[in-house]
Amino acid sequence: MRALIIAIILAVAAGSAFAQRPENAKKADAASGSYMEMTVVSGGQRTDIKSTQYQTHDGYVLKNPDGKYMLFFGAGSKGDGPSFTFTGQLDKGEVGTYKIGGENTTNGFNLMATVLQGNTLLMPQEDGEIVISAFPLPGGFVTGTFHGICQTVTDDGEVKKLDVSGSFRLIRR
Repeated sequence: MRALIIAIILAVAAGSAFAQRPENAKKADAASGSYMEMTVVSGGQRTDIKSTQYQTHDGYVLKNPDGKYMLFFGAGSKGDGPSFTFTGQLDKGEVGTYKIGGENTTNGFNLMATVLQGNTLLMPQEDGEIVISAFPLPGGFVTGTFHGICQTVTDDGEVKKLDVSGSFRLIRR
């Protein structure tokens, strides 16, 4: 009897693992309800990035063991399609303005985006800020905006500055 129950559980789990969504299925919103959008400006060229442009996307805010808060958001499409990953860190879990860049090494964010001329890593090196407008208890949504003058290194070794700004809504875990 016990073996039969275990076999049924494994069969259901295996069926769920291999279930696939039809190719023509509508793109779903993030399972958690999180979203992110941003604008990147470089040399007069503007690129708008929205999480809903991707097949899968989700994000969250999590308290680290050191007491700081990590912000994470990722979005991507099948195969080698476009993708981006945003990670940030705040020294406190509360509403407020957090300065980034320059001498401040506690608060900040970085962005990895394939939509920006290949696999581009952007890191704030100058002035910027993350503004948190809501920071509820776990299960609620942390909302806010961010802005930073970022740098990246091109394939030619040239240092390039980009202006990055955006907004987010991330589930707090």
